[in-house]
Amino acid sequence: MTGKRDKSTTRTVLGDHSHAGAATPDGSKHLTVVIKLGSSSILHPEPPYLPQLATLSALAETCLSLRSLGHRVVIVSSGAIGMGLHRMELPALVNGKKRAIGEKQALAAIGQGRLIALWDQLFGTLKQPIAQILMTRNDIADRSRYLNATTTLSTLLSLGVIPIINENDTISVSEILHINKFGDNDTLSAIAAGMCGADYLFLLTDVDGLYDDNPRKVPTARLVSKVRDIEEVRKMVSTSTLGSSLGTGGMETKLIAAELATAAGCATVITLGADPSRILTIVQAHAQTSQATLAAFSDPSSPGVIFASPAAPSPFPPSSPTPSPDPNSPSSLPNHTLFTPKPRPLTSRRFWILHGLTPRGTVYVDEGAYRAISRGERDGGGGGNGGRLLAAGVLKVEGTFAAGQAVRVCVVKGKWGGKAARGREPSRPGSPDHFQDRKVEQALEASVASLSSSVASLDVEQKDKDLIEEKIEEWDVLEFGRGLTNYNSVEIDRVKGLRSSDIEKVLGYSEAEHVVESVIELRAAGAV
Repeated sequence: MTGKRDKSTTRTVLGDHSHAGAATPDGSKHLTVVIKLGSSSILHPEPPYLPQLATLSALAETCLSLRSLGHRVVIVSSGAIGMGLHRMELPALVNGKKRAIGEKQALAAIGQGRLIALWDQLFGTLKQPIAQILMTRNDIADRSRYLNATTTLSTLLSLGVIPIINENDTISVSEILHINKFGDNDTLSAIAAGMCGADYLFLLTDVDGLYDDNPRKVPTARLVSKVRDIEEVRKMVSTSTLGSSLGTGGMETKLIAAELATAAGCATVITLGADPSRILTIVQAHAQTSQATLAAFSDPSSPGVIFASPAAPSPFPPSSPTPSPDPNSPSSLPNHTLFTPKPRPLTSRRFWILHGLTPRGTVYVDEGAYRAISRGERDGGGGGNGGRLLAAGVLKVEGTFAAGQAVRVCVVKGKWGGKAARGREPSRPGSPDHFQDRKVEQALEASVASLSSSVASLDVEQKDKDLIEEKIEEWDVLEFGRGLTNYNSVEIDRVKGLRSSDIEKVLGYSEAEHVVESVIELRAAGAV
């Protein structure tokens, strides 16, 4: 009788669910718009860090205008630490250095209440109800809590409420320490956009878009108008701008946010935070763009990056903001950079696996396993929930993780001429169609033959395992996906390289045929 462990508590949070916030009312073109403001857009950058009331008031009026057109609005707001500094009359820097984590968390506790009170006062004068949502990375990482948050967002939006989201800096250090590339709530805003099925994510900043050089130092820097390929634009533009003394983000974190949001089917816009009224103008203009025009730009054969007119005005807020014509925009628009959504957006579950979870370890696989997972993804294997990994394709396990947690899945490239081909290959059986190059196969035959009897008896010699682990550091490794484990790190390490039918003989039980499931490819999601 096959041995089984009770993992019902794990399975209850791994089932797929519908995206609660993706539907639009009446099938009309009512949109969901997420607006992210950094600390520099909310507070003046110098002591005493006074709130920028003119900007915030203009944003509140813009949100009300969007609501009057039937659109739904979500705000992701930074500024809790800055409000704490303002209340305590303290500088952001001490002897030229940022404050310690404990101080920042205490300041966030002081400032968060004042921040939401400010928002409530601004929207209260317009009779617009708001709600506060504080999140941490752990809230997003747990599937049931993620779904609960998604349901809460959807319900608030259906009630006509504007949710205001912030990371709970009082108990979380993710944003403060840049863990998992959380930067000034940019990543949080992209995840929020995915959770509520947003059509637009606006990243408001202190410049009016993405430039090919730093516009503060190079007056001739060109504004990027549209981006289809984020990897291409990374090679062409400057992302060296840093966050302010109050914030933690910069242009690179906004590109990361754009990657996440566009993978979920959400168009992302970087534009000037000092003029919130442009949000309404941009949304209305792009809503009038024909589907044929959008489809043409999303075509892989079209240019990945389009620059705006060379006659674009200064990126800094003028005394009287005047929109300038852009030949690549549907009408005369304020300057901005538009990142077009992927034509095949991720489902809610796939988005959660890729971007909601923090990987707890790494599983290295051979090329045969990589090709099998890729084929499964293309052909809709696993019921459309991602590829699946057999123990036979695993070369090494790194890190400590439990069953049901997320891991990185990396392929060890074994093409002839690479580092792995020039050195000694692991003396172990590969998964089917591993190393197609016949020369490499011949080099492996002797070592595989010498181990065939020991593999058959499940007695893989420790020296061969040690050889594999030593060689990993020298091999050409590429992370290609994220997945959920069916076994913990110790168990996968024990059964690596074995047939699925042998798992029970080694462990005493067989939980599943595959050691990792729901493997979502990063490249297919536009994340690499």
